[in-house]
Amino acid sequence: MSIPGRRSFFHLLLFTLGAFRMVNNAMGATRPATVAGKFYPADARQLRTYIADCLDACPEPEDNAEVLGICVPHAGYVYSAKVAAPAYRYLANADFDTAVIIGHDFGSQAPGIIAVLTEYDKFATPFGEIPVDTELVQALLQTDRRFVTHDGVHQAEHSVEVQLPFLQLLKPECKIVPALFGEVTPEHCRAFVQALQKCQGGRKIFVISSSDMSHYPEAETAKQLDAQTTAYASSFDVEGLCKWQTRGNWRGLPHVEVPICSAGGLGTALLWSQAHGANTVKILRQANSSDVGGPTNRVVGYASMVFLKSQPQPEVAPPAPAEKAEIPQTTDAQAVKPAPAEPAITIQVQPVPEATATVKAPEPAPEPEPAPTPEPEPVKQTPEPVKPAPTPEPEPQATNTAVPEEDSAEHEFSLPPEVHRVLLDLARLRITGGAKGKPWQMPDLPDLPELQEPGAVFVTLTRNGQLRGCIGTTSARLPLCQAVSELAFAAAFQDRRFMPVEAGELKELRLEISVLSPLERVDSAEDIVPGKHGVVVRRQGRSGLFLPQVWKQLPDKEHFLNVLCTEKAGLPADCWRQPETELLVFTVHSFSE
Repeated sequence: MSIPGRRSFFHLLLFTLGAFRMVNNAMGATRPATVAGKFYPADARQLRTYIADCLDACPEPEDNAEVLGICVPHAGYVYSAKVAAPAYRYLANADFDTAVIIGHDFGSQAPGIIAVLTEYDKFATPFGEIPVDTELVQALLQTDRRFVTHDGVHQAEHSVEVQLPFLQLLKPECKIVPALFGEVTPEHCRAFVQALQKCQGGRKIFVISSSDMSHYPEAETAKQLDAQTTAYASSFDVEGLCKWQTRGNWRGLPHVEVPICSAGGLGTALLWSQAHGANTVKILRQANSSDVGGPTNRVVGYASMVFLKSQPQPEVAPPAPAEKAEIPQTTDAQAVKPAPAEPAITIQVQPVPEATATVKAPEPAPEPEPAPTPEPEPVKQTPEPVKPAPTPEPEPQATNTAVPEEDSAEHEFSLPPEVHRVLLDLARLRITGGAKGKPWQMPDLPDLPELQEPGAVFVTLTRNGQLRGCIGTTSARLPLCQAVSELAFAAAFQDRRFMPVEAGELKELRLEISVLSPLERVDSAEDIVPGKHGVVVRRQGRSGLFLPQVWKQLPDKEHFLNVLCTEKAGLPADCWRQPETELLVFTVHSFSE
């Protein structure tokens, strides 16, 4: 099929489908499009044009092989759409009515869990609502207790949502099963496939792995890490892939978070495809965030792959001897050979955040926005500020629309060591009781006046160096001891990005408490001191906050403020330069176990 310029087949197809809505009359909860306008255009016409442009730029698949699964990235479209598009072109040869989309891994945060499913009936995008195959979800839950549901983590995660616009336009009649992978093990990948096979019924199921590649090496190192990951995939080596993510030698590299953010999802897609006859993995396109103008010193890698059932080729000469392998290897020039030994890489890098993007209007060569912070970020990443309700087990409310300020905040402050100990012990006690299901009663505390002073606090939990929860408030409305108690509980059990903390995790949790100074308005960004100031940006009823610890990940002031505006406040990246935008600063006194 040729692509006749701008009025291509895909443009005609997608605009013909412009008024469609996914068919699903069930009355139930709908997950909103939480990253529309940030990761991809919020306007349906602009989004349709953007996707059509990406698809038009892809060559038509050269073979007629049956595609049984794909792996595509999930960053902002400026970074990832052109990488994902070649894989989506293959969907013309795919016959399915239910797409199982497996996104980000929870890893050690979800021990013993195969996958986190959803109770939502529909997922929304600018194109309308796409129905969840709720019957298949319920069947999976009943088949294996290691499947669980948690709509809070689906609400906060973008790795499924980013795939939906492509899917809606190319396969408008299909349903979806959104899944976030749990603990990464080969056994869990196999169990996922076995459960799908058991519950399949008459469905035609297609598995989509939504995964980015390496996180935060410099660009050249990313290419090496990503080559290793795709090599495991090309040889259907799920054992090696899972081991590579969980125990690979990349762990010795500074600032490398993971070589792939969903090895479990990719492993499941590979096994599902292989079980249905796939014998070839074709690597269609690879890139990283620096390829579209992002910094080169710390990047995120991307790759698109298709899993094909290729027909045997006629022999024109006796084949060369080959090593014994369970899976036939492709002779396609674009396919990666079986996984080699893990490379020895020694790299020093500087930090930048994950490559996501705000796309305001689609263009053939869009101008990238700065790479935003990941989800969830490692130690000391801060969520949007929230305030606790004054109940034993609070439901914190976002403080994005009302940030109090004081006239004099530029003072250094601290708390004595005995107060540190009391507050850390109090937070630990509250979390332990919550994990074990014990009722809470405030214990008797030492007679220290600082404990009864109103305090604005953030409580951050980490496990094995990874963020496990973080909730706080900029409002000094409760006594410091009560604020710490309630926010510790909220960080452990009410941070919607994570599964609630379980008792088995308590020994590995590390607690950090950050007490905030009063907020002070500054005239311009010139008054902001990197490494010292936390910053609040506020405009038109929206606001966002970064603690001072975030400077360690975003040391450049302009980049820091761009990401704060786009990812925390939902504002244009450069709005901090405009006089209508309020900038407020604060300092923190932090202490940890």
